[in-house]
Amino acid sequence: MNFKVRAAKLGDAASVARLSRELGYPAEVKAVRERLRRILGRDDQRVVVAETRGGSLCGWLQAHSSLAVESGLRGEIVGLIVSET
Repeated sequence: MNFKVRAAKLGDAASVARLSRELGYPAEVKAVRERLRRILGRDDQRVVVAETRGGSLCGWLQAHSSLAVESGLRGEIVGLIVSET
């Protein structure tokens, strides 16, 4: 494996924004940092990043949990971006 997966940090905002723009999603660093700040403090949200051996991010994933009447507790991937490289 040429990367490791770890929990996202606020300091990852610029790389998360860069990866999002790479796939065509407009993402300003300031806005991504604020969203991460709000998301990372929640128990029902997870954001993880894939980091290369060189230390750069090559992907990220966001998942959240919710409680549905028909199926109970469930997790859903709501964002997944991987670098073109």
